Formats: sequence, structure tokens, C-alpha cells
Amino acid sequence: MGGTIKLVPNAPDPAAFEASAELNPSYNDGGGFNRGENAMINLPFGAGGAALRIVGSESHQSGWLDRVVIADGQFPFETNNLTQRGNVLAAPDAARYSGVNDTELKAVRASVLWKPTDQLSISPLLMYQRMQQGGLDQIDSNPATNAHYQPFDSPESFSDRITLGSLNVQYDFNAFQLTSATSRWVRDATLNQDGSEEFQWSLSTPAAILPYYVSQGGLGPTSPTPVRRTIQSDERRNPPDLVGQYGLQLAGRILLQQI
Repeated sequence: MGGTIKLVPNAPDPAAFEASAELNPSYNDGGGFNRGENAMINLPFGAGGAALRIVGSESHQSGWLDRVVIADGQFPFETNNLTQRGNVLAAPDAARYSGVNDTELKAVRASVLWKPTDQLSISPLLMYQRMQQGGLDQIDSNPATNAHYQPFDSPESFSDRITLGSLNVQYDFNAFQLTSATSRWVRDATLNQDGSEEFQWSLSTPAAILPYYVSQGGLGPTSPTPVRRTIQSDERRNPPDLVGQYGLQLAGRILLQQI
């Protein structure tokens, strides 16, 4: 089952000044206090022919998962012919870090609406979002506690950065509308993982667990440029005709580092 969700943000309003703010406190069971702040300002300019709208958000979600580092040389090997994980609960701890999956998110969006004439509207937009997490929201299925057990002290942090820019130009010819929408987005995500236990298991030699650290990153810019012509219609039973042209350029890069 699949589908598409379209999110349409509020457009700048050249008719009036507007500002608002929002605070969203909450609490995580097993974690702690969470907070979220949103703010918006709408600034008309150009004698009522243009406006700038800026929206900013910041949030912190407390972590509820622990990262447990087993004492050096004490991480248990697999049992039952390498089919079952060793008893990590019985192994001595070298360190325990609480709430490692806490999440920080910051985002800002700026958009402009400029109408130099009644027929022409120009709408550029720029959005930036960055999320940082001390660890993923994942626990070990064995022993199925709210914790992740490691043979080495290797933090498994995650970061995700998205930058998006777009330019929408629309001209009304009365008989039809011509719309051009150009956008470009770049996403840079990095995930650090400790694969020491999996690496040892894949070799099927439960004699020693060696450090094996993986850093994965991805960078993918996308630049779609659609052009669409809409013919006006006053009859509900006769919807507007759409004629369009669409272009898309994709480029991606994935980085994999093993330490």
C-alpha cells in the first residue's frame, strides 16, 4: 500500500503584518521532559505587492534508551552453535549511558510572494532542517530491554541535514495560466554504527570480538523543473485542461567508512 502526501505551507500575505509563537511541552515515560518551539512572522513590503514569511522551529525530545558497554574482554560469545546471543545481562558493565536516543531538531523556512503585476506572481522559498540524535530508537531483541549492549565504547550517533530551495513563477493570460516550478534539495545523512558483534558472528569464530566501526553517509541533490499550462474553465463539469512538461535531474552519493 502506498501513496503521496502533499504538504502546502501557508503563503506570505502582502495584505497584513502577522506574527505568532507556539510552545509544546511534553514528557517521555522512561525519558524526561520534552520541548518544542515554533515562531512565525509575516512582513509585507513593496506597497502591498510583496511579503516575506519566516517560520522557525526547534525541539528537543528526551531519550529513553540506554547504551551499555560491557567490560573489556567480558562480552559473552554466542551459544547453541552460534544461533543465540550470549547472556549480556550477566556480563559486567564498564559504562552505562542513559537516554542516548535524545533528539534535537532545528528548522527554518523563508518564503517570498512578489506580485509586480496583477497577472504575474513570483514565489521563491528556502528551507533548512537539521536533526541530530545520540542513537537510534532501536533496542536489542535479545535481551529485549530498553538498552543496547556493546563490546566497545562506540557511540552510534545519527544526523540528518536537508536544504531545499524552490522558485515558482506564474503568469495569468486570462484564457490560461502558465506556471513554472523549479526546485533543488540536498540531503546529507550520517549514521555511525558499531558492527563488532555482527562482524565476529559473520566469521563464525567465537574466539575474540574485534573492533569494527562503520560510518555511513549519504548526499543526494535533486532538481525537478516542471512547466504547466492551465486553461481556465467556469463550468464545474468541465475541469481545467492541464498541459505540462517535467524534467528531473538526480545525483546521489553514499559514503561508507569502516574503522
